[in-house]
Parts: sequence; C-alpha cells; structure tokens
Amino acid sequence: MSKNCINFSSETYTGSEKSPLGLGYSPNPEFIGKIMLGKDKKPYMVKDSGSNSKKWVKFQINIDNLPHDCYHEAKLPITTKISADEETGLEEKIGGHKPFFVKGDTWPSMCGKSLTFFGQFKNSTNENILTQVFVNTYGDEGTDYEINDIELNNDNKKNQVIITNSDLENSILFDAHKITGYHIHTELKPLSFLYERLSMPENYYFKQKYYDSKYYPYEYIKLNGTSIHSQYPGQSFNLIQFRECSSLPFQWGDCGFAHVKKNKYDRYYFTWDCY
Repeated sequence: MSKNCINFSSETYTGSEKSPLGLGYSPNPEFIGKIMLGKDKKPYMVKDSGSNSKKWVKFQINIDNLPHDCYHEAKLPITTKISADEETGLEEKIGGHKPFFVKGDTWPSMCGKSLTFFGQFKNSTNENILTQVFVNTYGDEGTDYEINDIELNNDNKKNQVIITNSDLENSILFDAHKITGYHIHTELKPLSFLYERLSMPENYYFKQKYYDSKYYPYEYIKLNGTSIHSQYPGQSFNLIQFRECSSLPFQWGDCGFAHVKKNKYDRYYFTWDCY
C-alpha cells in the first residue's frame, strides 16, 4: 500500500525501497548533493536525473583512501625530561626554566605579571628558528600571550643570557621536557576543507566517518596538522597544539585544547576552548 512522502505529499512510497524513499523521503524537494541514510542503513545522495527530477543514488566513500591532498602531516614530539641545570636554553622543549634569550631581552609580562613559558619549538621550515610561547595562567587564562620567533644564529648565541622567571605568584614553572625527535603522523585535513575538496555538503554520515578514521587528527601536543577543538573537532589548520599531558600538566578549562595559529596577516595568535 502506497503512502504520501513525508517531505513531498504529491509523491508516494511503498516502504520497500532501500533508499531514503523507503523511509518516506522523496529526493525531489531536497537539494542536489544532500546525503541521507536509506532504509538499508547505507548512505544515499540526491542526484539530478534530468527532466526536472531527482533521484537517490547510493553513496560510497572510503575516508581512509581519499585523494592524497586530503591528508597532511603532524609532528608528534618525542621527549625526555631534563633538569634545570641540564637546560641550555637552545633546545626545543615543552615547558622549562630557561627560554632562549639574548642581551636586551626581558621575561615577557603583562601589567607587571609574568607570563608562563609553555615551550619553544622549531615549527618553521627553517631549523634555525625557535618559536617561543608565553601565555598568562593567572586571571582569565589564555587572554594575554607573547609568541616570538628567535633565530639561532651565531650572533644571538654569543649574546645569549639566562633569564629565569621569579614571579611564581602569577605564573607557573613547568619541568623541561627536551624534544629529541618527532613521530610523523598522517592525519585528515579539516572537515571544512574536505567538504569543499570533495564537492560535498556538510552531513552527519561523513562527519561520523571522520571521527572514526584511522587518520583522525592527533589530540595531544603536536606541531602542524589539523587542530582539534572541543566542540568542533577537525575544523582548522594547526601550528602548535597544547593539551594537558604528563609533560605539560596544565588543564585548559574542562578537558580543553589550546592552539597557536597565524592570521591572514601572518601574525601569531593564541586561542583555547574546552568542553
């Protein structure tokens, strides 16, 4: 016995159709490219069938075997804990007591309160550039920050000075975890990029496949890759990602993530979010 479609009463369905039509959804009022699960629990997409009509077509995609440009690499740090006496100031590290400073530098602060040193990383293609991250951990944490690039050239090394943070009332000193190398992790680019690259509308089916993929973006400290955000995972490109872990025991809100990124003017900015 035929019934009127839920979304288009002038069309009917029997309920035996495997596509979303079997659930009462005609393709004709839907936009081309819309994806829905059919009665057989498989995904279907609306396609143009000519003569001003549309049809449901079975949709198949293997998110772990997309075109090469749908993936990129993130660097996951390999670390070893070192003492303050072992720090030279020149090493890549998470946390630490001794950032790389040269004559004339001062410990970054805002309104007379010291910022916390979160680490320094070779995030550039230039191995002689260290990107240093200082963020406030007092008051409304994460609102004040200073992110600097400093070059490891001979002149700077000759003029290196050791400056330590003495304002422990307003900031934190993390133990140093020297970065001795990186694991390279292949991960999916942001969801927004993939929808555009694959000419696909946003849809729950593909989003769930993204979360379940073996190439889902890494959730802890990393350089580059795809940023993980608490509410909308996999939504933007990443430079440096922070999350509470054994080498950096600082929690951004309730299970949150923090990120260093660059804006359209190629300037660093800092952001964080939590569940």
